[in-house]
Amino acid sequence: MEKDTIFNQTFGLGNAHFDWLNACVGTNGFPDSLTYAEGYLRTPEILTNYIINNNKRGEVDFLVYPIVYSARHGIELSLKTILIDMSKLRNIDISLFDVTKIHSIKKLWETTNEIAQKTDIRLHYITSQITPYILDFIAIDDTAQTFRYPESNVGTTHLEQTPIINLVRFIYFFKKLKKGLQEIINITLELKNEYKTGTFTDKLSRRDLIKLAKCLGKREDWASTLTSDKKKILKLKFNLGSNKQLSKAIEKIQNNRYLSSLIGIEIPLKFLDRNTLILFKRVWYKLYFRYSLQHNNVFSDPLSDLGTSLSEVNVEEMVAYLEFKKKLTTTYLPLFSEEHLADLTTLIIMGRQSDQYYAEDYQKELETHLRDARMNKSEAFRYIFDNAAALIYVRRALLLLGCKTLSTESHFGY
Repeated sequence: MEKDTIFNQTFGLGNAHFDWLNACVGTNGFPDSLTYAEGYLRTPEILTNYIINNNKRGEVDFLVYPIVYSARHGIELSLKTILIDMSKLRNIDISLFDVTKIHSIKKLWETTNEIAQKTDIRLHYITSQITPYILDFIAIDDTAQTFRYPESNVGTTHLEQTPIINLVRFIYFFKKLKKGLQEIINITLELKNEYKTGTFTDKLSRRDLIKLAKCLGKREDWASTLTSDKKKILKLKFNLGSNKQLSKAIEKIQNNRYLSSLIGIEIPLKFLDRNTLILFKRVWYKLYFRYSLQHNNVFSDPLSDLGTSLSEVNVEEMVAYLEFKKKLTTTYLPLFSEEHLADLTTLIIMGRQSDQYYAEDYQKELETHLRDARMNKSEAFRYIFDNAAALIYVRRALLLLGCKTLSTESHFGY
């Protein structure tokens, strides 16, 4: 799009020798607020190191202004991004227009603290840790004027009460603040998937609900164990102000696939039962066990050690294995319904990446793989039984989904 490109003497490309200094910006670099913030947050330490390493004593009084201004502007941009992303976790309504127009760190930080407290204790803990460093900036340059201009709008000289700023001291504490901001950004990013599950209440996060479930004990014993006194203790422990808030949390636990297992209620899988899982294991062992014994590894691929070159390939073993696999498919494919295969595929995929899935993802994943199995049943069967580590993946998924009894009854509880 030549007509939309604006280059001139100052803003343009470098030659081949300096092309590594061509910075990608705008739609060429797709920067966001955090990209901008990162540049401003890195600048103070780079400039201070330049002064120290080159013994630029005479430049300290000049460079202090861009150094501190860059730090302050990086903080402002970071807080705006944090505020917007954090509010989305629980769908807390804030005006994006107002956030982008605010330049006061004090206002941004007050709102950030408020939303962190409403959202998750993990976020509130970090905001509490860096509050002293934020307050230092608020006291000196709340509105981004102090290090941009020598005087205020009413003609008062800036920094009259802070006539000395030691850059080594400044960088030391600024790095602590920068680290805290990055931790908030990282935690918010990690919490996005957790909060997408919808497993939280006004007062409790998913992690809090897990802790509460473990405190409740077995559901079948509540008539005698969940007394008024115990409810009072639980409300105090989890900072719940009423019986209604506790009841809402308990209801959330009882209706959740994983959390309910912590109180002794196991929600069954959609299509798989004990007999089908045992059949799956029987077929898997027929296909893999005799080969894996040769390599002393239950989860090894029987074809993985056929040879490192064509001359070393054991063709007879390969052909025998493929013929045996074909016979097994012909024999056992009819015994699995499309629904069974979809459920097994879901378990294998969730178990393979168990650190990236929640029990709440089960239904959506199952629907996807059910469509695939109905389109091509043979391919679904092949995917499951081509997976040499399927046993361990299914076991992980059963634990992830809270199916402890099913896991034990179908002999996956090893």
